[in-house]
Amino acid sequence: MKLKLFAGLLAVLTIVGVIPASAQEPHHSRITVLHPGFDSLKDDLKSVLDLTTEAEQTQWDNLRDYIDTLQIGVDGSRPVRVDVLTGVTPSSYLVWVPLMKPENAKGNIADDFRDSMEAFGYETERDTKDRTLYRIRGEEGTPDTGWFRVLPEIEYGIFVLTTNEKDMNLLKQVVLKAGDPLTDLSDLKSASQSMGAEIVNNNESADDQAKRLSAFGPFRKETLGTIQKRPDESEAAFKLRHDFIDQQLDELQRLLVEAKTIRAFANLDRETKKSSLSFSAKAIEGTSLADTIAQLATKPDAFASVPRMEGSALSLRVNHPIDSMRQENSIETVVNMEADFNETIDKATNLSADEKTTAKKFLKDILDLTQDGIRTGYINLMVEAVADDNDEFTIVAAVSATKATRLNTILPELAKAGKGNTVEVNVATQGDVTIHRIQLAEGFVNLVDRVFGVKQDLFVGVTEDYVWLASGPGALDKLKATISQVGEPVTTSTVIHAEGNLLPWMKRLDKIAATAPEGKTPEEKEAKRSRDRMRARAIAAFESSDAVTIDVKVTDGVVEGLATFDVGMMKFAGKAISAFSKENLNE
Repeated sequence: MKLKLFAGLLAVLTIVGVIPASAQEPHHSRITVLHPGFDSLKDDLKSVLDLTTEAEQTQWDNLRDYIDTLQIGVDGSRPVRVDVLTGVTPSSYLVWVPLMKPENAKGNIADDFRDSMEAFGYETERDTKDRTLYRIRGEEGTPDTGWFRVLPEIEYGIFVLTTNEKDMNLLKQVVLKAGDPLTDLSDLKSASQSMGAEIVNNNESADDQAKRLSAFGPFRKETLGTIQKRPDESEAAFKLRHDFIDQQLDELQRLLVEAKTIRAFANLDRETKKSSLSFSAKAIEGTSLADTIAQLATKPDAFASVPRMEGSALSLRVNHPIDSMRQENSIETVVNMEADFNETIDKATNLSADEKTTAKKFLKDILDLTQDGIRTGYINLMVEAVADDNDEFTIVAAVSATKATRLNTILPELAKAGKGNTVEVNVATQGDVTIHRIQLAEGFVNLVDRVFGVKQDLFVGVTEDYVWLASGPGALDKLKATISQVGEPVTTSTVIHAEGNLLPWMKRLDKIAATAPEGKTPEEKEAKRSRDRMRARAIAAFESSDAVTIDVKVTDGVVEGLATFDVGMMKFAGKAISAFSKENLNE
């Protein structure tokens, strides 16, 4: 094994992922993850493995021994800190580890840890001018190198690894300046959580923001450079995928540049075996992020009065502004989707030339309606989904729109866009909602066939400001009943609320996967088998406990989110960990 595995394990603790940071100047974001330590990690792993079968629990000894090997020389009772360094390419992690006192009173506190590093293929050579500093060198022929420093007064060691020799002088200064890992983390230390992470921008001026923005550029370029066109991918599909990732980088960039603080916590209650993820975020005043947060929860929610359906596997409410950046990116996505869909239509062998022309026009009209909705700068959404004993869903959904009555003339064109498509207009009304029924021919849209079923009725309800959609057994009655429950819009602090159950969705995915092709290559076949095994574990885990709740709210300019998971999620995690151990860690 390599020390990379040890660094990789610590990197798993960094729920912020691979985010660029700089070796740290005042204007740079401080990105930190704090974990209670290896003893806590092992207790958490044992806790979730205890929820699994006896056969799966046998992997505990294997996991414990593996972690014990990784933490030789490390005091498992004290916290581990990881700072993500940006501004260096490739990105590096600055890691503080609590050192175990040597059994030999005359020994150096870092001896066991250094011996462990050597066992993993990394030699440490003491600096001639500083007895607490060591140069790390990887095995011959590898570019791995770095620094390790001992802080004997607090019994911690700190190390950083890189593959770029040019960064070594910079990283040396970072290590030499590093002090007590717990002095500036009062907000993370005070929370009794399984793990905490935070992004803090202490320097808030426009100049500081500009420097952070500039520092993000190389990371964006490096990330986008890794996105390559696949052999069987069309130009339109590649552009859609590339630009979508670029848009996610826009979101990340704004958080790193304009956020004042972002904190996230993960917690596992070892008594109840329930878990949660929470976060809070506050923006620097005067930024676009602050403007976006100020818009949250200012418009009334049209669906606030609609109760969750009995037995609903998903009850979702969204009342969210779409700021200028997101409007621009969303419209770009819609344009790319149209190009991708048009390529698919052109390649279709079951459509005539006239049908292709009509299908493209129908698609354009729908996407124009979508773009107009985006330009309103606001989305109000509700979804209810109830599964029956046959794993079929009745779904009722509604979304805000503008001049949505255009659908009354757009939808009939669908019948001309493909043989076997049918459209019945004005099949029902409920209040001011006009309801139409459509049915797509098999194969016209494969995704619709797989998700909703072949030749299933889809009901579309239309008003000037909203579009309704319903499908599944009893869909029309459910749609009308839900519309009748809509009361006066209500302004609340809730931006997103979702609650549901995971088992029905796993069963539905399993049913859909049964119709998927096996794959042509050995790799594709193995990937399908792996997905099948993962779904089987999930179904077994969620049989008795599968509830999930997600809430995002805003109060006094602070966005707060909380996701809670019932025992089944931890049981699934335990099964997945056991499988990983069996497949990767057994000798």
